[in-house]
Amino acid sequence: MANFDLDQYIASTWYVQKQQVNGYQKPEDLFCVTATYNKKDGGGELVEVSNRANEGAINKGLQGKGKGIFSSFSSLCAKQLEDNTGKLEVQPCFLFNTFNPFDTAGPYWVIAVGEQYDWAIISGGQPSEVISDGKDEKDGSVKCTTKESGTNGSGLWLFTREPVASDAKIQLMESKLEAMGVSTSKLLSVAQKGCTYEGMQLKSAKTAKIAEPDTDTEATKDTEATKDTEATDDTGPTTTSKTANESNPAS
Repeated sequence: MANFDLDQYIASTWYVQKQQVNGYQKPEDLFCVTATYNKKDGGGELVEVSNRANEGAINKGLQGKGKGIFSSFSSLCAKQLEDNTGKLEVQPCFLFNTFNPFDTAGPYWVIAVGEQYDWAIISGGQPSEVISDGKDEKDGSVKCTTKESGTNGSGLWLFTREPVASDAKIQLMESKLEAMGVSTSKLLSVAQKGCTYEGMQLKSAKTAKIAEPDTDTEATKDTEATKDTEATDDTGPTTTSKTANESNPAS
């Protein structure tokens, strides 16, 4: 998308409402999924990516604090490729240097946002998988989507600022995708109701600071503060698994 405001986009935490599975997030990982972004070291061109999720159930386990530079949800950074556009790329932060001769970054494209940046649609690059629409078999209409395996080139996410979005807002985002020729048939719902987000990085637009809750009580307070700030509503490129040749878009 054009006329994209990166600062407004990263102003506060995003909560994933629906997404496709990919090489690093399976159906059992789609609980309380958030994405928080911050300018690295207070400025510069790199944006730190913090993806978090519960595993297996709401408030159970924590995905997002991997160990090792190539682990799932390791230290990731995003870089805007063109000013004022939603075209970014993501990879482990240490790979963003002039001495890295390889093209290891994965595409992270913000393809649509709400006027108030209260929702956003993210694609892991150009959709490449053709899917039969099923709505009009006579003319053989098809739609496309991103792949569901691997890291680079996979992933499709629906973000909102509020943890639990209205059906109307989700339907709006799905309609945007359909209008762009992107299939919504493989999107799965992410459980957000009842999440305490313990141990996850949450950021309020009012404070523009990250909260690292240590207890259920603190996590709940941070979550409520975010709800109040956003009023009406935090992903690889949600995302993660890294190898020297592949990286994450991120949610």
